[in-house]
Amino acid sequence: MSTLTRAEAMAADPRIVIIGAGLGGIAVARELLERGIDDFVMVDRQAGFGGTWLRHHYPNVACDTPVQLYSFEFAPNPDWSSNFAPGAEILEYIEKVADEAALTSHLLADTAVVSCVWDEADARWEVRTAGDITWTPQYVIAAVGRFSQPDTRPIPGAEHFTGSVFHAADWPDDLDVTGQRVAVVGGGATSIQVVPWAVQNAAEVVAFIPTPSHVLHKPEQVYGAEDHQRFRDSPEVLEAMREEWHEYYDVAARSRFPFDAAANATAVAAWRKEFEAIVTQPALREILTPDYALGCRRLLFSNDYYQSLIQPQVTVVGERLAALRPHAAVDSDGTEYPVDTVILATGYQTNAWLSDVEVVGADGRTLRDEWAEGPSAYLGMMVNGFPNMFLVDGPNVQIPFITEVLTAHARYIATCVQEAGRVDADLIEVRRSSEDEFNRQLDVRLDRSVLARCDSYYRVGHNGRITSHWPGTPTEIGEILAHIDHSAIDYRSAGMAKEERDSAHA
Repeated sequence: MSTLTRAEAMAADPRIVIIGAGLGGIAVARELLERGIDDFVMVDRQAGFGGTWLRHHYPNVACDTPVQLYSFEFAPNPDWSSNFAPGAEILEYIEKVADEAALTSHLLADTAVVSCVWDEADARWEVRTAGDITWTPQYVIAAVGRFSQPDTRPIPGAEHFTGSVFHAADWPDDLDVTGQRVAVVGGGATSIQVVPWAVQNAAEVVAFIPTPSHVLHKPEQVYGAEDHQRFRDSPEVLEAMREEWHEYYDVAARSRFPFDAAANATAVAAWRKEFEAIVTQPALREILTPDYALGCRRLLFSNDYYQSLIQPQVTVVGERLAALRPHAAVDSDGTEYPVDTVILATGYQTNAWLSDVEVVGADGRTLRDEWAEGPSAYLGMMVNGFPNMFLVDGPNVQIPFITEVLTAHARYIATCVQEAGRVDADLIEVRRSSEDEFNRQLDVRLDRSVLARCDSYYRVGHNGRITSHWPGTPTEIGEILAHIDHSAIDYRSAGMAKEERDSAHA
C-alpha cells in the first residue's frame, strides 16, 4: 500500500493531524486505529516512516539502549542481530510495525508542516504545509522527536575550507576517506560511533573533544540463528529480558533522582578502573577524564571508542574547534591541524521542539514565546493556551527506553479524545494551575538530582532549567501516565471557552 499522494492529501479533511512519522507518531496512530478512530493524517518531512532512524545512516549508528526495551512492548522482535541493534535494523523494524498497523495509507511524506494556528471561533487548528496544503483539524498531535534539529553552529572560516564539512546527520552516501586526514568534532553519543570508523578508514584522525563523556563498557550480546529460533519459540524469554533491563534502569534511576553520592562514587570507581586499563598515557587521560559528576550528562556505552583514541594515527585535542582555514582545523588555542574532511558529531538542539513550526494558540500566543524560558508541559503532553494540541515525548518525560513513554502518551491522548466525545466537548486543555503545579514539583525534584550538577544539553542555556528527564524511575512515570486525572483537564464547548477568555480580558 502506498503513502498518500499530494492530491489525496489536499482533498483530505482529517479530524486529527499527527506531525511526525517516527516512533512517537506510529505509537499514536496505531492507538487511534485500535480504538476505531481513523480520520487522521500523518505528515512527515522525510520520505517515509522512521524518524531519526530514517535520517541517520552514518557508520556504526546503533541503539545505545538494549533493544528489547527500545522496541515496542506490543511488537517484540525475535530477529535482532544483537541487543544493541544497528540503525538499519531498527529502521526495518519501524517500517514493519507501521506496515502491520496499516498506517501507510495515512502518511503524507516529503512534506514539512510550517504553521499551526488556532482558530478560536471554529475551535479548529489551521495546519499549513510547505507544499501549500491546508487542513483544519480539531486536534494536532506533535510527535517530532528530540533529535531532529542538528546543532550546526557557524564555524569561522568554513567558507574558505577546501575540504568537506558536514554534520553526521547529513552523512554523504559516497564518502570515502581513504588516505585522508579527518577531524571528528565532539565527545558525545555520535562521536563514540563515528570515531572508531574514522580510525579504521582514514590515514590520520584528529578528535576534538572539549568536553569528554563517561564511556562505559557496552554489555553487548550477538544473536545467531539458534537464538532467533529460541526467541520465536519462547516469547517469554524476550519478555523476561525486557523485565530484567527494566529493573536495571529503575535501580539506576534511584541513584540519580535524587543524587546519591555514595552510589555515584561507586559507579565512578568502576568507570575509572576500566578507563585507566585502556588509556595509560597521562596526558590523554587528562583530556578524556570528565570534570563533572557521572550521570549529569548522557552516559555512553562502547567497546571500541577509548581503544580507537589510543591508536598512533590519532591526535586527541582537548579544545574546541574554533575556526577553519583552507587546509586546516584550528583549536581555541590557535593550533592548526591539517585536515581534509571535518565531521561534526556535535549533537542536536534537543530543546527545539517544533522550533521550525510557527505555533499560535489562543489569544495569539505563540509557543515560541510561551517557551521563552525553556520548554515545559503537563506530563510532557499539554500546554495551557494551546487547546486540542498534544505533544508526544515532550519536555521532562525522558527515560532510557522512550517507547514506554510513547505508548503511554498514545493511550493517554486517545483516551482524552474519547472522553471529549463522551462529554460532548469541543476543547481539551490542561488547566493552568495543574500545569504550573506539575512543573513546580518537577523542578524541586530535578534540583536534587545528578542532572543539576553540571551544564548539559538536558538544560536550557547555561545552567538553566532542566527540560529533559523524568526525575524518577521509569516505573513511576509509567504508572502516572496510566491513570488520567481528568480533573486536571478542562473539557468544554467552544462557545464557553470564548466567553471565559472574553471575561478574563474584560
